[in-house]
Amino acid sequence: MKESRGWFLFMIAGLLLFVLLGAHLIGMHLSSLFGISYEKTLSFSHVAERSANVAFTIFYLILLALALFHGSYGVRAILLELPWSQGRERIITWIVAGIGLLFFGYGVWAALAALGQKGVFV
Repeated sequence: MKESRGWFLFMIAGLLLFVLLGAHLIGMHLSSLFGISYEKTLSFSHVAERSANVAFTIFYLILLALALFHGSYGVRAILLELPWSQGRERIITWIVAGIGLLFFGYGVWAALAALGQKGVFV
């Protein structure tokens, strides 16, 4: 039952990633559709302005969490295809989860650091 729930969450995360990454790509790479030049989208001041926006920070943290869960669960599934003992499977699960949490912690730190820099970059 636990594996079924994990696999279901893996699929939901993949679906949400598809939607959110699509929104990200449209907003960042097709910004000319919204009257914003591509050069402005990539300019440092515009990136800093976006980073100081709470809504963008939340969006990127959700995107980060989904991507890390989806990727970590996928790597774990690949590793567990090998013939491990049940004890080693638990160790692999904890290692993969720990690495994912470390990356998430670093991403949260970076996002909050950028969010706290209001007015410094612009």
